[in-house]
Amino acid sequence: MTQEMTLEEQREEYSNSRFLAMPLAGMIMWLLVAVASQFIPEGMIVLTTYMLVGSIFYLGVFISKFTGEAFFRKGKPKNAFDGLFLAAI
Repeated sequence: MTQEMTLEEQREEYSNSRFLAMPLAGMIMWLLVAVASQFIPEGMIVLTTYMLVGSIFYLGVFISKFTGEAFFRKGKPKNAFDGLFLAAI
């Protein structure tokens, strides 16, 4: 029998998480956009920005495996705040 956590317990667990993967992924991709924009023609900057910024989530999922966050871990208990995060994305 599994015991449901209260919303306050879920909030406490959520606030104790590290959340490094997404900010790191965003920083890496925006840095790549800045560097690439110095070397590619003007007409390609928009497409490059679109592709790199669109890849932030996927890079964040990859990085999360190394930071211990593991977004899609199967044994992870459900948390209402994780649903809010995914809805915001």
